[in-house]
Amino acid sequence: MWRVGKSRRQLFEEIEREALAPLPATPFEYSEWKSAKVHPDYHVEVDKAFYSVPHRLIGRQVNVRLTSRIVEVFHDHQRVASHRRTSQRAGHVTVNEHMPKTHQHYANTTSASLIKQAAKIGRNAAILIERLSATGPFPSRDTAPLKAFYARAPVRA
Repeated sequence: MWRVGKSRRQLFEEIEREALAPLPATPFEYSEWKSAKVHPDYHVEVDKAFYSVPHRLIGRQVNVRLTSRIVEVFHDHQRVASHRRTSQRAGHVTVNEHMPKTHQHYANTTSASLIKQAAKIGRNAAILIERLSATGPFPSRDTAPLKAFYARAPVRA
């Protein structure tokens, strides 16, 4: 800056340094916004993964904010759910409090408890449930056929 007779550094120190504000406490995090409809199972689909929202929002449109780590769901400008983002395709991330009361009862159902309940019906029923549970995990949303089975089966004393 030969016309002014000072270097850029000198001009910066004299004029601009005091106008600078401190950097924010948290670094900027890139995010994307998407719109989604809440499915009948109180989940929204985001990048081929499913995240739960309060069941009262079934059928409603919500806004979803995605970062590299977090999925946040908003309805009427209020955050209604926040989940750690999963990389598992077709995986479900569910919070028990988002479920209706009737679903919460079955949320922690395990294969062992289902086999124990089937044993009350009979030996073959327990074997059936044991083989079904060996084919993969038994999430609570897939136990409806078993509940129907238990409801129709006679229970031995």
